[in-house]
Amino acid sequence: MRALTAALGLLLAAPACAQEVAATCTWSRVSPQGALDGPCTVATARGGVTVSMGTRDWVIREHERVGSWGRVSLNGLEAMVFEIDPMRRSYATADLNETLMVAE
Repeated sequence: MRALTAALGLLLAAPACAQEVAATCTWSRVSPQGALDGPCTVATARGGVTVSMGTRDWVIREHERVGSWGRVSLNGLEAMVFEIDPMRRSYATADLNETLMVAE
């Protein structure tokens, strides 16, 4: 019983392990101009979601959700998300300078 209690304590004290999913992403930025399209990974942990594509990472934190729409931060910038369906989401910064489409 002590061993089980100790193991459970370690499990609860450990940080949440990221869960990675393979996806396809399309990213674009107006200024300075940039674009990427191709395979990416989506890692979910307690702090939010990290989307990685090559050497580029986007950290997404959800703040509020109403139906298919939500208010998020995208790499610290105010942004919005639209859930097209359970497998596809589109993110855009509030100024629409940067967009990220994720299809799992």
